[in-house]
Amino acid sequence: MHKRIERLLTGLGMTVVLSGSFFGVASAQAGEGSREYQARELRLDYAPATASAAPASSPATAPSETLRLFIPIVTSAPSVDIQFASARDAEDNLVNPSNTIAFGTTSLEYDILLLGTKGRSIRREWTINGAREPGLDRTSTAIDDAEIQGGSIVFTDGSSLDRGTYTLIVYIDDVVFKEATATIQ
Repeated sequence: MHKRIERLLTGLGMTVVLSGSFFGVASAQAGEGSREYQARELRLDYAPATASAAPASSPATAPSETLRLFIPIVTSAPSVDIQFASARDAEDNLVNPSNTIAFGTTSLEYDILLLGTKGRSIRREWTINGAREPGLDRTSTAIDDAEIQGGSIVFTDGSSLDRGTYTLIVYIDDVVFKEATATIQ
């Protein structure tokens, strides 16, 4: 890209010296359906060309001005979907996914569908009836652009789960991204 800009400015009679570039995030928004906005800054120092000026590829001419170009890059944010159920079938799929589970269930099954998260850190945190349950937390790194991470909450003695709200919070790169709640009634 900078070569095209350099040719354009040289064609307008300016001597161009590429002196550096900078990349940074101009702003970012987290959340489903949002987009991350990044800006690249390309800095070209240039001077009006004169009959005695050195060729454009030579840095012998001291630049007299700086042209700053900001090139926006728009990328889609990751997508996360969370589903709950009380059982799985033989192929490990959730059976009748729902956020409302009948009392008497011995297992709260969940799946997290992750899209666009390859290589990013995924952390799962749980609260039950508003109380943080760090023993249920898990952290992993997404391996593919589309993957399902799942699991279940059970009592080790096989008894029924308590009535209440079970909230799963998903973090991507340590930023809260999605939250979903299942209620056992």
